[in-house]
Parts: sequence; C-alpha cells; structure tokens
Amino acid sequence: GLRHQDEADTVDLRTGTTFAVDAMHSSVLFRVSHLKAGVFWGRFNDIKGTFKIDDNDLTDSFVKVTIPVESVDTNSKDRDKHLLGPDFFNAKEYPTISFESSKIERAGDKYRVHGTLELRGTKKDVVFDVMHNGTAKLSDRFGLRSGYEAIATIDRTDFGVSYMAEGGALGSDVRIVIGVEGTVAEGK
Repeated sequence: GLRHQDEADTVDLRTGTTFAVDAMHSSVLFRVSHLKAGVFWGRFNDIKGTFKIDDNDLTDSFVKVTIPVESVDTNSKDRDKHLLGPDFFNAKEYPTISFESSKIERAGDKYRVHGTLELRGTKKDVVFDVMHNGTAKLSDRFGLRSGYEAIATIDRTDFGVSYMAEGGALGSDVRIVIGVEGTVAEGK
C-alpha cells in the first residue's frame, strides 16, 4: 500500500510526517440545491494548512486548514460578488473559513475527522468522512506527497447564512468536498 516504490522495507511513508497543503493540486468544492430542481456547485481556489495522519498513533494526528473566502469561484463574477457580501460569506468581516481537527479515528478503510469549522465567525462541530488517496514519492523532483478526499454536509443556516433558505429556493444543506494533496512541511 503506502510504501516508497524503491524501498524493500515496509516503512509507512506517512508515519510521523507533517504535510503542507499544496494549493495548486488541491480542491475545495461546495454544492447546494437550487430551486428544488437542480444542484449548484462552487469552489474555492485557495486553501492553506497542514495535516498529519499517523496510523500508528492517531492521537498525534491532526488537520488544520484555512480557506481565503475571496478565492470563491462559481464561474460568474456577479454571483461571486454576491457570495462575498453580507447575504452569504460577508468576506469583509470574515475573510477566512477554517477547520481544525479535535479527533481522528478509523472507520473501516477510511477515517472520521472530527473538528471545528469556523464560518462567518460561528464555530460548529463537523465530522468529515475521509479517504486516503495515496502516499508516494515518485521522484526527488516531486518529493513525498500524500493525498486525501474529505466529505461533509453542513446546514448553512447554523452558520448564519440563511439567504433564500426559507421556502427552499436555495437549500440549507451544503455538501463540502475537499481533495487535498500535501508535500512534506518544512522542518518536519
């Protein structure tokens, strides 16, 4: 599974390694229902943070990420401007979204990452279902990398984002999908 291709031993490449999020190779997507007929997708084009998932000691594992709200992208400049305003993210007052884990546990071949999501200045407990995509060092040029996909659903009204929720024009439930790839963090 998680072994360096050129090594004969069985060292898990993730053990004790802290990874820095590689924003260029990571994605943050969100989905909400629209007019009870379709679904609407958006994304954030920037994500910063660090993570360590150590199967030998999950109590020493962590995830900490920050997303600059101004990186929101829905393929419509007008809609992005509206999302940055007070009806939604209120980016002037709350320029970032953050998540910090409090507990990581195994769930079969996946993980459940419990933590605090802060959005619009409101902190709520959220659990992400996380799948390990792989850990590898294909060459010195690319270095050691580790990747995960995390999925959670939140109720946006819990975070004070209730615009058009009443009546269901825009759904309250927001699905979050994060694909993260990390490189070995400096000094780790």
